[in-house]
Amino acid sequence: MPTEIEEKWISIGVAWCLAYSQFQTATSETSSGNLSKDTIDSWRTSLRNQTLPADNVWKKYLDTAEAIKTFFYATDEKDQDVSNRRSPGDISQCIKNNNLEHSKLGLIYGGVTRVKGYILESADLQEIRGGSALLDRINLKDLPAIFEGETFEKSDGTPLVSAELSKALIPQLIIYSTGGNILALCPEACVQALSNAIEKRYAQETLTADACAVGEVFNPVELYAGLLTDAPLRTLWKDDVAQQFDSNPVLQAYFGLSQNENVASITEAFYKRKNFGELVGRLTNQFNQRRNGTDIPSAEGRPSRRYPPMLETHPYLQRGSSDARSAIAKADRLADEPTLSEPSARKRWVGQITKREEQKTTWASQFCGKWTPTQDQQTGEEVFESWVSRFETFLADHPDLLKRYDPSSKILNSAGKVKDKETKKAREARSLHEIGASSKGSKGYVAYIYADGNNMGKYIRDTIHTPEAYRRFSQDVFDATEQSVYRAIAAHLHPYEYEPDAKSSRYKKGETGKVWIHPFEIVTIGGDDVLLIVPAYKAVEVAYKLGIEFENILLTDKKGYQRKEASPHRVHRYRPDQAAPSKCKLSTSSGVLITAANTPIYYANDLVTQLQKSAKQYRKQVNHPGGTVDLFVLKAVTMLRARIKKF
Repeated sequence: MPTEIEEKWISIGVAWCLAYSQFQTATSETSSGNLSKDTIDSWRTSLRNQTLPADNVWKKYLDTAEAIKTFFYATDEKDQDVSNRRSPGDISQCIKNNNLEHSKLGLIYGGVTRVKGYILESADLQEIRGGSALLDRINLKDLPAIFEGETFEKSDGTPLVSAELSKALIPQLIIYSTGGNILALCPEACVQALSNAIEKRYAQETLTADACAVGEVFNPVELYAGLLTDAPLRTLWKDDVAQQFDSNPVLQAYFGLSQNENVASITEAFYKRKNFGELVGRLTNQFNQRRNGTDIPSAEGRPSRRYPPMLETHPYLQRGSSDARSAIAKADRLADEPTLSEPSARKRWVGQITKREEQKTTWASQFCGKWTPTQDQQTGEEVFESWVSRFETFLADHPDLLKRYDPSSKILNSAGKVKDKETKKAREARSLHEIGASSKGSKGYVAYIYADGNNMGKYIRDTIHTPEAYRRFSQDVFDATEQSVYRAIAAHLHPYEYEPDAKSSRYKKGETGKVWIHPFEIVTIGGDDVLLIVPAYKAVEVAYKLGIEFENILLTDKKGYQRKEASPHRVHRYRPDQAAPSKCKLSTSSGVLITAANTPIYYANDLVTQLQKSAKQYRKQVNHPGGTVDLFVLKAVTMLRARIKKF
């Protein structure tokens, strides 16, 4: 059962924004009002500890936030959401009744862009997993931590988040922070400062990862009513839209309809557009503009992003072995003694931490200044967790899958814990060569699987109309994506006993020591997309199981994803009469590339992305509501002279 905090999460965020903005206004006018610094501090402490303040002043703000929500989305006797399609006059009256004429709150949208461009810029698997771990830590821990009051520090010791901004934030402002993006509320005065802090966190930790954040202020009722003019009565509403529709191509494009539509269709499209999704769409457009280097008028005073990060190069300076940047280090304590630029050195360092390699990491501390990836600044605990560790945690909570994956307890005991210290150090694959060695009948070959969600945009436009629904949907999809990967791996793979050879960093001349390893690599799991590497001989089974489990999890563990009509059998190319119909509104399409372990990773990623897009395109061609898979076997890189589609 959800707690009261969970049930009122968005309303708490709205109430905090209203109260904090009034507190700031009262402070700036040297008037105490009914809010003191001690009161605000007490509320902040309670909310960060996941408890509701008990005083009547807080209750007044929370009741106002709840009244806004119920005004637009009431419930009937069966406790089901019923959309109250209010008119501009009703909305204007709601604003007056709740004294919201001059109230504003901020909405922030931001995150990392070009994820693969950052993670896969190196061909070294160690740096790839380090880059992935860095981004995951920022996405899943650092950005939420800003709302918990952590300020972080730059290399020169100055805080990344000011004390003033930190005091204005609480966890309940976050709508979602999964999949590399964050959507959050904030007090009106904090929009630009918080946007800058999000961008700076990525720059501070990665130096080169591309990320941006944008924000704008809205009236609280716009969270449910959609965009309004300063005078709500002047907002273009459904009757005005229907009257101007046929002669206005801008309206046709905005509401996604063609000319000569009937009034009922226009009205339905209008209400699908006029909701919280309209605000998110506005921020998404601004996000894309800022990412492309365009200055946004509403972000006056913020530095532009048109200039990318630049690391100085010089003809007499040595370049890094994995990129073209100036090298700062030669890691002579590592087996291959690579020369590394600072961004690559950070990735390599984090890659060693997440895989718990026995090789010492002291080589990096002398090159990366005060930047230390190993510990949290406040708790002192390690903050990098590999996807393999999360997979093991998942197995510990699902004994049936644990027994299926590791029936002989080669790596994990019956409780899902790693057996001993030696196994803990050695259990994760350190190269594609090790994964390829576990491929029975096709030794030396691996499979890249890239899966991405279908119908997400359409489902959001048609179904997700409130911030509460956005929060629930993002968490549902992230859970289904992550758990489907774990279930697919547990169903078709098993620990592999690997004997190190000269191609392995584990190899020691004159010694023979076999180790049990997890024969896969999860490169990244985003909101609804996945990139993983598995042994070639199990590629199709894992990809198929991943897609099936994604739908099953949404149907079994979540609500609102059931399709009224199952998918037709005719679309299946293999045994269509025996194929299970798709009953879920959401699905995944996957590209599967089987290739040699020594195929350049950037090239394999390009091919598997083409396959994933091909799978999506085929799905549209046959009008299939479920998932699809496109498969390609690359025996040698010289097989292709052009795109896969032409081949």
